[in-house]
Amino acid sequence: MTKYNPQRPPRTNPAQAPLSNQPPVRRRKPSPWWKNIKYIVFGILILLLAVFFVERYLKYWDLDQEMTRVEQQQQQLEAEQRALEAEKAKYNDPKAVEKEAREQLGLVKPNEVPYIR
Repeated sequence: MTKYNPQRPPRTNPAQAPLSNQPPVRRRKPSPWWKNIKYIVFGILILLLAVFFVERYLKYWDLDQEMTRVEQQQQQLEAEQRALEAEKAKYNDPKAVEKEAREQLGLVKPNEVPYIR
């Protein structure tokens, strides 16, 4: 607690003091928009950069998706090619060709009796 000093008057509530004793309230005037132009230009620049990078990212993502799809298609075609090459190698054997001719076309050798199911 402070002691009473006769040299200095006691403090009073500023709301109760007469208006003439209060210093004038200094209010900031709102600055015109052209004084904030550097912030506006900076904001527009940041927005344009963000749009540019988002567009690039979306193009990259589309290309990545297409590359994945093409790689899957390539693997599928390679598997199909291996299966066809295996079938081709199978038909290089004359016995396999004869068996397929007998089964699918119903061919018989001379002097054989065909059996029909």
